[in-house]
Amino acid sequence: MRQAYGLRTRANRERVKQVNAYALWCLEREMWAEALTHLEQAVAKDSLAASLHNNLGILYERLGEPERARGAYERALVLQPGKKAYQSNLRRLDDAGDAHDPQEEDRRVRRRRGLDGAEQETEGLLENLVHE
Repeated sequence: MRQAYGLRTRANRERVKQVNAYALWCLEREMWAEALTHLEQAVAKDSLAASLHNNLGILYERLGEPERARGAYERALVLQPGKKAYQSNLRRLDDAGDAHDPQEEDRRVRRRRGLDGAEQETEGLLENLVHE
């Protein structure tokens, strides 16, 4: 898997940067559905881009879908083992899962419905987006 990732062309890498830049632009404007659609389509076309998987994981996490987030983070780590941002995201997700409580579930439901700004939480997640 790692070998295939290393064989990516310059055009592939540039396309991934553009997708990630657009996804970040969407997320900064709370355009969650647009970012989700864009990242999912990009992963379907280029499943070897670890940063796309990572950023999709961040979006899933933000939308209250921890299992999908975990899968995306784990895939990113398979593609680029040892990448600290990916490890950090998975660790944060694990830590959040350990602290499950009904109020947190309510916050997740509200986020999915767009009823709560949660700007601080969003900003923290966006710090872990990878642009490469």
